[in-house]
Amino acid sequence: MIPGPTEVAPDILRGMSAQVPAHYMDQRLKLYGDTLRMLRELLYTKGDTFIMTGSSSISLQGAMCTLFEPGDKVIADEIFADYARLYGGKVVDVTPTPGEAIDPALVQNKLREEKDVKIVAILHNVTWTAVTHPIEEIGEIVNKEGAVFVIDAVSSIGGIEIRMDDWHVDVVGSGSNRGP
Repeated sequence: MIPGPTEVAPDILRGMSAQVPAHYMDQRLKLYGDTLRMLRELLYTKGDTFIMTGSSSISLQGAMCTLFEPGDKVIADEIFADYARLYGGKVVDVTPTPGEAIDPALVQNKLREEKDVKIVAILHNVTWTAVTHPIEEIGEIVNKEGAVFVIDAVSSIGGIEIRMDDWHVDVVGSGSNRGP
């Protein structure tokens, strides 16, 4: 069985059949700028937003390969731990038992025990266990300890509130091919 059939509204069909503007045309640049503005609104941030071409994982990999040097300590859960190892990070794994959320106190303890942690990188919403991690609380802790906070919002963006600036989230990785 498959979902559907799904009816597509006529205005959407018309939009999908329009010519795609070239990347250097004013029309596309305006659309791109409008999209960046809407993304900032969605994430409640005044910071920069970027659009990367590729699957959702490209944003996660991009964050991990640019934010630390080989040998730096990275507190991470399941997805980010693999990326951190791939790029030479010393991983402090905080992957919880399936079905449980990451305890903010565990992150705080690891930050204090390990010293000089460069990044804390966790999933926001774990699709396969239906758990949403408390990023607001974790972000406050990470900010106080001076590390960079990265979240995977592939399955949560647009469906679960993310307040980057208020919650001290430095990088959100996501994509258009998933979500609620």
